[in-house]
Amino acid sequence: MAKKRQHRRKSYGRKRGFIRRHIKGKVPLEMLIGAGTIPFTEPNTGWGSFPVKAIQNGDWTGLMDQLKAGFIGMAPSGQIDVFNLLNPFNLESGRYTKILFWSGIAGKIRKRMVPQSSMLIKKIPLVGRWVS
Repeated sequence: MAKKRQHRRKSYGRKRGFIRRHIKGKVPLEMLIGAGTIPFTEPNTGWGSFPVKAIQNGDWTGLMDQLKAGFIGMAPSGQIDVFNLLNPFNLESGRYTKILFWSGIAGKIRKRMVPQSSMLIKKIPLVGRWVS
């Protein structure tokens, strides 16, 4: 009997290690929602245009200016307001980066407070593979 128990423990340990090595990281649902809102959000306060409108109009330089302003807070003139960019509560500059940052934090909080929610999302076909 003792040999069977040892054999079972070893195979279980190997199997568990194998599964841990092959699990891929999953994106939190809140992060996907935040990334989905980026094309419909203006990059800075008072900008007045969205990336989707620039794509529809075929204005590719305007789209790049919007993405630079939204992710790194760079104005079309090339200046970066570092104070507003590094302040996580001020959404005037670097708005897209802060949307992704706060949505990631919201995902971590949701997973801590409601651990069963990941299991519910996992059961959704196709989506449950990549989203947690």
